[in-house]
Amino acid sequence: MRGALTILLLSLCGLVHAAGQAVEISVEVSGVEDAQRENVLAFLDIYQYRDKEVLTEAMIRRMHANAPEQIRRALMPFGFYRAEVEAGLRRAGDTWQASYVIRPGPPVRVQSVDVRVHADAATRELFADLIAEPPVSPGEVLRHEEYEGFKNALMNRATQHGYLDAQFSVSRLEVNTDTLNANIELVLQPGPRFYFGEVVIEQDILDDDFLRRYLEFRPGDPLDFDKLLDLQYALADSEYFSVVQVEALREQADEDRRVPIRVHAEPNERTRYTAGIGYGTDTGPRISLGMQRRYVNRRGHRLGVQTQFSEIETAFSIRYAIPLEDPADEYFQLFAGTIREELADTESNRTVLGASRVRTLGDWEQTLYLRAEREDSVLPEETFRTESLIPGASWLKTEADSLFYTRDGYKLYFDLHGSGKALGSRTEYLQLHVQAKRILPLGERWRLLLRAEAATTLLGDTSRLPVSQRFFAGGDYSVRGYDYNSLAPRDEEGRVIGGQYFATGSAEIEYRFANNWAVAGFVDAGNAMNDLDAELRRAYGVGVRWLSPVGVVRFDVAKPVNPIVEPAIGVEIHISVGPDL
Repeated sequence: MRGALTILLLSLCGLVHAAGQAVEISVEVSGVEDAQRENVLAFLDIYQYRDKEVLTEAMIRRMHANAPEQIRRALMPFGFYRAEVEAGLRRAGDTWQASYVIRPGPPVRVQSVDVRVHADAATRELFADLIAEPPVSPGEVLRHEEYEGFKNALMNRATQHGYLDAQFSVSRLEVNTDTLNANIELVLQPGPRFYFGEVVIEQDILDDDFLRRYLEFRPGDPLDFDKLLDLQYALADSEYFSVVQVEALREQADEDRRVPIRVHAEPNERTRYTAGIGYGTDTGPRISLGMQRRYVNRRGHRLGVQTQFSEIETAFSIRYAIPLEDPADEYFQLFAGTIREELADTESNRTVLGASRVRTLGDWEQTLYLRAEREDSVLPEETFRTESLIPGASWLKTEADSLFYTRDGYKLYFDLHGSGKALGSRTEYLQLHVQAKRILPLGERWRLLLRAEAATTLLGDTSRLPVSQRFFAGGDYSVRGYDYNSLAPRDEEGRVIGGQYFATGSAEIEYRFANNWAVAGFVDAGNAMNDLDAELRRAYGVGVRWLSPVGVVRFDVAKPVNPIVEPAIGVEIHISVGPDL
């Protein structure tokens, strides 16, 4: 019996296959565009099955007959409930052409929105901002996506604040196709609130009491999933761990609705070694080597060693960081190092010992520091040594959609430091340094890059200012069109020795013509000076950008407008690698 049934089924399949034939179907849809057109095509069976190898004429005509209703249903989420469709189907041999001319008609508009939260005043306040400005408002075209998104936003807000059993007792969207009006009614029942329970941290490399400093909540506080997410990010960003999982164990909640929290963290490699090579027209070839001890002990202390070599700079530094009360946002740092720099026709050799306290204040990173420096300043006609105790403070804020290739973002930086005889220093000065960068998108492929930087030094004896505290302009990241550090006051022999004031600015427009390639045009201006009335040097140029795996590579050709000395070929070439902010 079973064998006979199998033979019958195979025979029927063979008949269907024989009745079908290889056909070609083209589908044309007009009258709608963009998202509406995409949704129409997604609903159309005749479009979705157009590439099937074997279709019968009956199947094609049936799909075509269903198409108008499918189109009308596809347009309802966009508020069009009275769409009219003019359908056509033609056949030429094995080729079928289906066409649908759509007239969406007038859209349905929202007439009323009634949203209520059945809870006490304090709970209702948690939803007040969402209810005050709903994405679906009276007078607007009804869009189902916005309606569903609003419902999800209300439910997510409830869950976020610990109302794990929240539900809609009323969820009603009524559409009157005669009057083309829609009425929305939503009633949210948050239910009982849940609370944080005990926190278990599963890891074995750091002291438990140290890690608990990352917690921004205590058992008994209202459950807040944003705080759990912040905890996960903070532990992952700490680099102590390679994997961090934070879970709220809802099924283990006790009778007081306290939800246990489980944190599972797997250790990162204790030591990380880094090496890098690069090239820039400012520095020439450069090599950097580094070692970071992610955790020196169970209290989360860190150790970092870094060295860098280039034609104009050799530096070595060692830093020891100690997390403070809020380890995610605050640490104390001890550092020491040596730096040799060639700055135009001068040279600086420094030995530095210091300490700093780094703290996050909102969107700003604040650094308070104290440095003890011994510096040998080498000038064309003399060499002198300064020993200084330098207190200072800096503030940094960076916002960007991407730090690799920023389309929209900015950077602000302020630094104030100085020294004086009251601190045991031979040189007295006070220095302020300000930097601002802004990147703006201009359409899909264009962006505008603006940069401004300025600094001033107040001091008694300009001639005794250490070379490291003098300013120079010109180069890849300053005023292109001029050699690196070539813009600054000069001595009687014309040798560049640096100034006490500094100002540069740049405006650049860039067009990204391919996925990893862009071209740019720019104008730069600036100078370093001892007299604020000194002339600003200007330049303009063009460049090519390559978004390489290691960062943005820039190749620029710049022409100085008012050079001190004319370049041999009339232009300067600049090559640099690194982020825009």
